[in-house]
Amino acid sequence: MCLKLDAMKTKSRLKLMLILAFFSFFITACEQDEVFQELRSAPTKESVQLTPTNKFYTGFAFGENSFIDFGLSDTQWGWISKFENQKDTLYFPLFIRTENYDGGDGANIGELRLFCNSGDFVAEYYTRKGWAMMETNLYASTKKPISCDPASFTAHHQLFRKTTDQHLISVKKLPVYVIGHATVIRTQ
Repeated sequence: MCLKLDAMKTKSRLKLMLILAFFSFFITACEQDEVFQELRSAPTKESVQLTPTNKFYTGFAFGENSFIDFGLSDTQWGWISKFENQKDTLYFPLFIRTENYDGGDGANIGELRLFCNSGDFVAEYYTRKGWAMMETNLYASTKKPISCDPASFTAHHQLFRKTTDQHLISVKKLPVYVIGHATVIRTQ
């Protein structure tokens, strides 16, 4: 009986070894196959191109007057709008200057919506597909702006790849001068 058990164990071990040998041979043969080599090619560090997702772009909401026309800057790109009626909802495209910018309108990457709600002035930022905001800055005041620097604006939000943002500003009277600024990145 013990001999029979030993013989069965030997046969099962032999089968297992044959199966392992077969798979080893099969895998080795496939590794040398040209089709398998094409499928297995993985990109190396040198072949991976950097995506534009880490580059920051400065965007401003298009408006009625440019910074140059308003006398805020001789070179800075951007616009100022005036919100005058509580019942209005105004829509302004968000434009950035891309690396290919050569005059014109820039690239439209989103929208700024302005409206009043229960005594609050509301500014909502939206980005188009493929873009996200890292920060938004809003100038909203009854006083005319004296600077086009976003650091001097009245409201600031630090974000991380958000596609929407909202600023609420309490206003007592109109008109409100508005400059909408966003720092954006590509997500695709």
